[in-house]
This record gives sequence, structure tokens and C-alpha cells, in this order.
Amino acid sequence: MTTEEVIRSAVGVILPIGFVALIFFARARVYASWAKVASIIVCVAGLGGEISDFLLLRWRTIHLTPQAYYLLVGVRGALVGLAIGLAVSILLARPYRKSVDKPHKAEPSKSGASCTSGDNAQNISL
Repeated sequence: MTTEEVIRSAVGVILPIGFVALIFFARARVYASWAKVASIIVCVAGLGGEISDFLLLRWRTIHLTPQAYYLLVGVRGALVGLAIGLAVSILLARPYRKSVDKPHKAEPSKSGASCTSGDNAQNISL
């Protein structure tokens, strides 16, 4: 196993896990629940793609037939494509924030005077 393969495998394992951590624990952006579920799917698909890539690197030592090899290539492509597509969708989506502020109610003034807004505003004084 070459150094390039080790680095690529390490990055392929760290990125999906880091993406899930970013979505779940980011303080600057609050993501919707669909994005959190999709990030878990991204992680599973990314790790599955990395596992299939690991198997493809050693297809001769594990005695894969050519048909099984090409099937594994297709599965890897589908998993990595799913992971990349969902990750881009989540990153492009707007952040979701719940509105916790209650609407402000108009409080009556203590002096008994009221003011109406508009072009012909009138002040009623005591």
C-alpha cells in the first residue's frame, strides 16, 4: 500500500465523519432535521464507498472475479455519487432556525395618550 493510498483512505474515512459532526454540532448554523438525517446517509454512503474502494485495491488478493470487480466498481460509484450529491444539497440549503421570539403586544401608554400611525397621525393629549 503506497503513501498516496493511505492518505486517500484516511481522508475518505475522516471527511464523512467530520461532515456529520459539522452538521450536528455547528453553532453558527442550525440545520433542519432533514439535513441531519441526510448527513447520516452521507456518512454511511461515504464509508461504504471507502470500504468498496479498499476492496477494489486488493481485488486480486481476495480473488474477485471480473464480474464481481465491475459490480463493486458500480456500487462504489453509486455510493460516492450519493454522498457527494447529498452533501452538496445540505451545504447549499439555507440554515434553519426556529423562531423563539413571541410577537410583541401593544402596551397601553400610562398617560392615557394614544398615537396612531399613518399620514394623518393625531396625538390626543390630556
